[in-house]
Amino acid sequence: MNGWELLQRKATGEWNFKEVDLRGADLQNFDLSKLVFIGADLSGANLSHANLSRACLRGANLMGANLSYAILKQASLYETQMMGANLSHVDLNGANLTQANLSYTNLYQANLSDVTLYQGNLENAWLVGADLRDADLEKANFKAANLTDSNLTDSIGFNDHDAIICNTIMPNGEVMLSLF
Repeated sequence: MNGWELLQRKATGEWNFKEVDLRGADLQNFDLSKLVFIGADLSGANLSHANLSRACLRGANLMGANLSYAILKQASLYETQMMGANLSHVDLNGANLTQANLSYTNLYQANLSDVTLYQGNLENAWLVGADLRDADLEKANFKAANLTDSNLTDSIGFNDHDAIICNTIMPNGEVMLSLF
């Protein structure tokens, strides 16, 4: 399926795209809010500037996808594979990323406020300038993740062991100048 076929089906009222194959599809600027993509393959897709607010992407494959500037407010990304994806400037406010694989992702200046990253994998993720205020970071893996200039105010469960922290606002509001 390509992007235009998806939009045509959406226009006829279809909303469930479970396990659809959209590998490498150009979905840039598309409004995909509230659609269901459970188990869908969106690897390598261009979702830059797309609106995926309240979309359900549980168990979807977004490896290597471009989601820069996308809106994923309150989206369900439980167990989603996003390894190597570009999520720079993405808005994930209130999203559920429980057990999501975000290793090696670019989350530069991403809005991750109020997200749930319980048991999420952020190993080697680039979180420079990210907003993680009020986030649930319980049991999340931040090994070798770069959190320089990030804001973790009022987040819970952050384990800074093995993370790169410089000029980062910690959960207690204290600014950590450097920790390597």
